[in-house]
Amino acid sequence: MKNNSYRPHFIVPGSSSTRLASSSAAPSSSSIAPTSIGAPAIAAQMATNVDISDSKLWPDFVTKAFIDIMVDEVTKGNMPNDVFHKRTWTSMTTKLSSMTNRSFKIVQLKAKMHRLRAMYREFYSLLQNIGFGWNTETNTVTASEEVWRNYLKVHDKASQFQKKGCDHYKLLDMIFNKNNATGVLHHSSTQDPPNTDEENELDN
Repeated sequence: MKNNSYRPHFIVPGSSSTRLASSSAAPSSSSIAPTSIGAPAIAAQMATNVDISDSKLWPDFVTKAFIDIMVDEVTKGNMPNDVFHKRTWTSMTTKLSSMTNRSFKIVQLKAKMHRLRAMYREFYSLLQNIGFGWNTETNTVTASEEVWRNYLKVHDKASQFQKKGCDHYKLLDMIFNKNNATGVLHHSSTQDPPNTDEENELDN
């Protein structure tokens, strides 16, 4: 029977094979044209990676389930001073894991809540500006191209609402209206909320 196992091939120093290998070596760094990636391109790629990662961990049905759980806790009065206490976070994490048949950690729910809060605030601010309308049935924002152009010069993150409004806005309003973020994951309106990778690095 033929043996197809790998056999290393050794080259005798000074042989023609050695000379051939030397002549075909990689070109020096001076002969390679430098490449550069601009900051906007890097930022765009990072944003894309975050979106992909978030969509894998938080598909629509999981996000909706989490929002429903938060609304239920708010309705029960379990968000005193606009903050969920650790016992409530533990309960919500257990419920979401059970409902979706997925394993979640408290820190992941906290980070997702703050991304939802950031989206809610961005959309809320947009609707306060003259020239913008919102069709609740189709969840689309109505505004002229000029209104959009002028607004995006100052609020570039609002571009996410050009084709589609804020999902579950009315439910989010029940949670975040007049709500002030506190705690380890508090972020200002000018600072991005933690992405999915950062969720895995944060402690409870």
